[in-house]
Amino acid sequence: MAATVNKTPVEPEVDLPQLQRSLRQPRLLFSYFMSLMTGTATVVAMFPLFSVLYLLIKRGGASLSAAALTELPPAAMMTGGGFGNAIVGTIIIVLLATLIAVPIGILAAIYTAEFGPETEFTRWVQFSAKILTGLPSHSPPLSSSQGDSRLLLGRSPWRF
Repeated sequence: MAATVNKTPVEPEVDLPQLQRSLRQPRLLFSYFMSLMTGTATVVAMFPLFSVLYLLIKRGGASLSAAALTELPPAAMMTGGGFGNAIVGTIIIVLLATLIAVPIGILAAIYTAEFGPETEFTRWVQFSAKILTGLPSHSPPLSSSQGDSRLLLGRSPWRF
């Protein structure tokens, strides 16, 4: 006996990449549109930045000299002078902070590595180090207790 084979019409194969592209088409258009809008907003936001930078270099560059970096600020309503005391004060503050922080950091590192790897103090030191490495340097002054208490009490610290 001869075996009979059913010859049903074979459906055409689905073009999978074309199907995926057609399903993603609205998303792609939206993505391209949002990328264009982001780029446009970036260019618009950079215009004031670069204009201020240009004016700063053009007008301030002429008055920048060695005297401006070393002299003291002038008295009220006087011309000339510099900001030498601000530079010296910044250097002093950085040196004092370094003299305080470096020995404490080195001693804490030696203690946690050599003497107490499994103590509660070690966990606090490691936790503090992890938190402070992820904290921007301008954040601690913004969250001082004085500023927080004034804001929590409903009084603005900037009101006169």
